[in-house]
Amino acid sequence: MPGMIGFVSPVPADGYSLAAKASVPRAGGRTARWSNTQTLAADWAAYLAHNRANPIPVGKRGRTVLPPLTVLGFCAHADVSRTTYYATLKRDDNVGAMLNRIDAAMKDALISGALTRAYDGNITARLTGLAEKTEAKIHATVEAPDYDLSILTDEELDQFHKIMTKLTEAITNEECS
Repeated sequence: MPGMIGFVSPVPADGYSLAAKASVPRAGGRTARWSNTQTLAADWAAYLAHNRANPIPVGKRGRTVLPPLTVLGFCAHADVSRTTYYATLKRDDNVGAMLNRIDAAMKDALISGALTRAYDGNITARLTGLAEKTEAKIHATVEAPDYDLSILTDEELDQFHKIMTKLTEAITNEECS
């Protein structure tokens, strides 16, 4: 916590800190952040350089690994929103194609890190969209034994009729969807 004895607030020397980015005035108007492949390539190269320069400690033995390459990290480093990132992915031009290759490289790095157990596999699966999804449909017919309904009272027959109507509607609605 700031103000505690012995606590030193880390201040990055590069432009990765939000405070440093906030002090830089932006150009007026809403211009496209990645209007050409050169600006995107420069942001990607800066993000990779930042990751290589700042390994993260793992375990108690002083081992370090490179930080994972993530969409959130890249967006924070490039000072763009995730909305801009995903909109650029959908663009049908050189910038969109380049960002698709960058997205694939990030996913490949995450998967490789999970396979080597440098990163948690469950979190990696969620970040890369590799979560297993299983959908099962069950089609069953049930044959009920022959019950003698003549022994039921009128109230019990009405209740039975309501239940059968709801069951029939539920099955019909399920088959239609």
